[in-house]
Amino acid sequence: MLGLRCFARSHPTAFRIASASSNQSPNQESNSNGSKGKGHVPELAPLGQYGNSSNGDSDLKHGQPKRNELAQLRLRDGDLLFVRTNGVLENAGRCALYRSELDGCYFASYLIRVRVDSSKVLPAFVNEYARTEQGRSFLSGRAIRTADGKFNINSGTLRRMLLPLPSLDEQKEMVRQLDLVERKLKLQERKHATLTALFRTLLHHLMTAQLRVHDLDLPELPSLIAEDAQ
Repeated sequence: MLGLRCFARSHPTAFRIASASSNQSPNQESNSNGSKGKGHVPELAPLGQYGNSSNGDSDLKHGQPKRNELAQLRLRDGDLLFVRTNGVLENAGRCALYRSELDGCYFASYLIRVRVDSSKVLPAFVNEYARTEQGRSFLSGRAIRTADGKFNINSGTLRRMLLPLPSLDEQKEMVRQLDLVERKLKLQERKHATLTALFRTLLHHLMTAQLRVHDLDLPELPSLIAEDAQ
């Protein structure tokens, strides 16, 4: 994300700055009804249950909205979900992009769904910008603290958000590069977790005498020791 974070701090003069309201389609709304208890319709959230979770759909909450609400609340590919209310200031305004990973989902009551005009700005680009330091601070910095201690933003806050607006081709390239970085990062995290687990298992076997040092197959060890000696 280094590329996007850099231009987020000081927008290049070639990038036009536009308000979010000029790039939104008329379909921006919040779900004020909340869940109706346990149900069969998945309820998506960008924190924990969705977006940053690696547990699949095991953490999903389910609700049972009214039949006449399903069409209105159902998510479509490219929908942006912003946290409307949260007990932590930094989480107010956090964003996730719905990419149709699960079918038949609707958004939770503490979220605001935004659909942008894709002829002007890509949903994935808005999502990446909202994750930058400037994007996060703009939204959380305008959150209002309520009597119950939570921090809220509203659709007006989102409409006032300023976005850098490069060409669509530039947006696509930025998103492509950031997706590549994200995939590499996740791969390295998985490698680190695997090697850490292997190290702990090996250490346990050594400490409990299930494995002896002289039994280890380390053909490169002598050359490494010789290199260190030099």
